[in-house]
Amino acid sequence: QDADFAERGWRDVSPAQTAQLALGAGAALLAVVSLFWVGQALRLGQLSAGLEREALAQSGAVVQRRADATTRRQIAAYQALGDRPEPIGGLKTALDVLRRRGIAAKAFSIDGAALTVVVPYAVLGQMGEITQELEATGAFTDVRPMSNSADGTIGIRMLVKASPAG
Repeated sequence: QDADFAERGWRDVSPAQTAQLALGAGAALLAVVSLFWVGQALRLGQLSAGLEREALAQSGAVVQRRADATTRRQIAAYQALGDRPEPIGGLKTALDVLRRRGIAAKAFSIDGAALTVVVPYAVLGQMGEITQELEATGAFTDVRPMSNSADGTIGIRMLVKASPAG
């Protein structure tokens, strides 16, 4: 039988060589298992880092949602300001109507959406036409002339319409 092993390139292995081979195989197996566990540790480290980033992003999303809600409230407040009546535009419209009729305003006042233009008492006869023309502009919801014979004036009180949403 020894001849058969020798012809095939095999040789007899002594017990000492068998022990060395077993130790070498055990060391190789230990190295492979160690590399496996090192790989597992690296992979778990990557997974935990990913989960930490996700948790941080979600906590940032909560802060972002709060910031978005604050921004939406600010935008709504600005839109509400924009939707308020713009009395200076109404004043210009009223003065243009009076100017076309050759009437000079003596004074004017603005109180919120209420606009009052004071004209001479001498235009009392034209007040119906002036009131209709002011209403026809579409800039006012209410036009009311109020005469003041004590100081010889007529106050035209107008409520300015809200600005169109745009």
